[in-house]
Amino acid sequence: MVTFGDRISVRLCHDVDCACALWGRMSYTGWSALHCNMRCDERALDRQIGLDPQSLTRADRRLLTASCMAIDLSCAALFLFVTFSIYTFGLAVSLQRNDSYVGRFTKMTMRAHRKRLLKLSCGALVLVVIFKFASDKSVFSMRLLTSMKAVAVGYGRRSALSQEADDSLSTSLCPLGTETRDVYSRRRRRSDDACFASAEGRVYRMVQHADSRTAYCVIPKASCTFWLSVFRWLNEDTYSVSYSNPLSLTRRQVQNRPEKMRVYAFNATNSPAFLENRFRFMFVRDPYSRLWSAYVDKFLLPNFWKMYGWRIVQRRPWNHTADERCARNISFSEFLDYVTSTAPGSLNEHFAPYRLLCSPCVFRPHVIGKMETFGEDARYVLQQLNLSRFASEFSSYDKHARHEMTMLIDDVYLVYEESFFKFCTNTTDLAARLWQVLQINGYLPSDIAFPWNKNKHVNKHALKELVLEVYSRHPNRDEHVQKIQKEQSLVNGYRTVPDDILAKVRELYALEFKMFGYDPFPEKLYGYRNTSMTNLDFPFRE
Repeated sequence: MVTFGDRISVRLCHDVDCACALWGRMSYTGWSALHCNMRCDERALDRQIGLDPQSLTRADRRLLTASCMAIDLSCAALFLFVTFSIYTFGLAVSLQRNDSYVGRFTKMTMRAHRKRLLKLSCGALVLVVIFKFASDKSVFSMRLLTSMKAVAVGYGRRSALSQEADDSLSTSLCPLGTETRDVYSRRRRRSDDACFASAEGRVYRMVQHADSRTAYCVIPKASCTFWLSVFRWLNEDTYSVSYSNPLSLTRRQVQNRPEKMRVYAFNATNSPAFLENRFRFMFVRDPYSRLWSAYVDKFLLPNFWKMYGWRIVQRRPWNHTADERCARNISFSEFLDYVTSTAPGSLNEHFAPYRLLCSPCVFRPHVIGKMETFGEDARYVLQQLNLSRFASEFSSYDKHARHEMTMLIDDVYLVYEESFFKFCTNTTDLAARLWQVLQINGYLPSDIAFPWNKNKHVNKHALKELVLEVYSRHPNRDEHVQKIQKEQSLVNGYRTVPDDILAKVRELYALEFKMFGYDPFPEKLYGYRNTSMTNLDFPFRE
């Protein structure tokens, strides 16, 4: 197997050959022979390193061209200087045998400049040695060799399948326009460029379907429940129960450990062999929105009280016994302070940085979907899976909203069956929390208070009927109204967060902002930092 060291050695040796050719051509054609440099690069990439220069991204070509020119020019300068030194030395020796006035003058001149010539020779030699052997010492050379290694080992390379995916954007079943194709290309180029700045990362969870030759990299809080249900259904991993479509699976069924569908985890050096033959896609989300969604889903609702809530409560300078055990009243600021103060590798996958869950430098996706354009992106991916018939299931906002609300209520009441949560909450508090979460997500109007008092027992069927009735009678059935209310809830949530914690959020997710084109200073969150805070406490706090 050819190692990275072998590839670099071949590259350097080939550059010496190019420098020789460059020196030979300079004798006849002058500095225009520098055009040889690009041809040498392409031959080395194509024949000896095994990369097709036409398949490289713009960042790949720019970086490789700069590095190859630096190496080539250094080798050419060395050959020129050595040749000049040999010529000068031979001239001096020949003149020493001549006793004429000219010979004596030349010998005096050579003696006067002998030390200077020696210093220049040593200096040139030292520069060449430093350039060749100090690559692991200098910051520039480390970045240069890291980038060349990226191209050589594959995560800086676009495979033939990647090119097929590009072509499929124009020939797929969906008649995508030029603008849509450009969107996907720009997203991939942006992530590729960010990978050259920082190529760290791994794939924590990936699932695939062999028949459709498709692989999906899982990022929680970025439509992962929907896509996992699709791949569960495709792999017939539905606990021996037949379903007519993927949306029939419950959230708990989707999130449970699979029986047939295998989950893969890997990094850049041990990716599965079949990955090159899969259409690969992933979905991302604005880090600010994702953190807010994780807090609402896992800490306003009781899902993470037992797992991570107590860790946050323990950070408080004061504790009440009930709060310490149940962790039921954690604020958004406390949650963000915990996330930004914990080592990224120790964070739960619902709020860990993307590079630790599904680094595009490792996964190399053909399509990077975004929650902000979920409808269009999901429709295209479903067509790649030959599941276009299910696109209408989520294209109808009303149908999607009813499905999300009922599935969320079922899931939370299932969590409540554990004895721990029965001690920490009751059905009325649980229903009130669900009511507020549905308001935060924009499904229920924000001006309608929870209608039942603290002492009433609320079962999930009664709550479902009430929620669907209120939803049907108010304007939140309109998708535009829902989005406005949901965005306002996010803005209100971040108004409670101090500036120093927001600065730590930007630092933790800096690469994600750059890699996927999200604004680290969105106007909606930073334009009104001096406005009054909104109280997000629950009505039934004890």
